[in-house]
Amino acid sequence: MAEFEATDWRLIDPAVHDWQKGLSALRASHHTIIELLQTKNDDFLEEKVDHRKYNFRYLLNGLVQHNVYHLGQVAYLNKLSQ
Repeated sequence: MAEFEATDWRLIDPAVHDWQKGLSALRASHHTIIELLQTKNDDFLEEKVDHRKYNFRYLLNGLVQHNVYHLGQVAYLNKLSQ
């Protein structure tokens, strides 16, 4: 297992990691990404990501797709619970 993969899957304790805390963490991480991107110019998107074979454009596109995928899952589960 690569070093960066060690933090990919952590144990979740529902008593500590509730929905609101998860949403807050998601918002905070996105605000951090947005703030960082506002300090960069478009050339940054073509730079290679450390320890990867792809650039930041690919990484950010994947991040958006990943979040949209999970948003769909949440919407589906929400609809099932109504």
